[in-house]
Amino acid sequence: MAATRQITPALAITYTVSADMDTCGDASSLTAPLGAAIHHCVFVQNTGNLTLTRHTLSIPALEVNQAFDFTLPPNASLLIGNALETTAGVSATLGTYTLNNNLLSEATFTSDTEDAQSVT
Repeated sequence: MAATRQITPALAITYTVSADMDTCGDASSLTAPLGAAIHHCVFVQNTGNLTLTRHTLSIPALEVNQAFDFTLPPNASLLIGNALETTAGVSATLGTYTLNNNLLSEATFTSDTEDAQSVT
C-alpha cells in the first residue's frame, strides 16, 4: 500500500497598529488624534506543510494592494512593515500612515503554493 501525504496549505495572519514608529506593536486597534502618524504591520506565518511563493497584501482603507514573490517555507514567517525591503529582499512595504479620519481597516493576505494553489 502506498503512503499518502496530506497537503495542507495554511496561513496565520496578524495585523497590528502602533503609534511608535520604531516597532510594530501588538495592538489590533488604536485610539489616536487626527493627524497622528500610525504605524501598520502585518505578520504572516506559514502554518501549513507547503512552501508559499507568490503573495498579495491588500488593505483597501489604506489603498494598499501589493503583490510580491518571496519563498515562505512551512513554519517560516514574514513581517511586513517599514523594514521588509531590507530584511527580506522583496519590494513590499507597509508602514506609517497619517490618520485623517476615523479609519477601520482590514488586511487580506493571499499566497500561492509552488503549484499555484491559492491560500488566504
